[in-house]
Amino acid sequence: MFSFYGVLQTKALRQTEGIAHMPLFCDANTGWKMHQALQVIQGVQDLAVYIEQPCFSYEECLSVRRNCPLPFIIDESMDDIGVMVKVISDRAADAVNLKISKVGGLTKARAIRDL
Repeated sequence: MFSFYGVLQTKALRQTEGIAHMPLFCDANTGWKMHQALQVIQGVQDLAVYIEQPCFSYEECLSVRRNCPLPFIIDESMDDIGVMVKVISDRAADAVNLKISKVGGLTKARAIRDL
């Protein structure tokens, strides 16, 4: 049920005058189960939206990503350089949300960015 309302809200936003051309992000902040994420993706795949960290674990997100034709962002799981290496190796995302404080400071964030 939750996924259905998320799809309806996203479709309504995409049609809203003034923001119809802006990028939209479906960001569940790790709150969806894999089947819910896949339902949302199915419902919004005809829209220009990004899917951001739908599930709690990296592994769940990777599984969802493998069935997602939309741009995909890893966020909450991005906490060290090892995760970034996995993201690149697994082709798990089109982008990452790199938070300086979460990865241990500016020097570590730069190292991750420069991979």
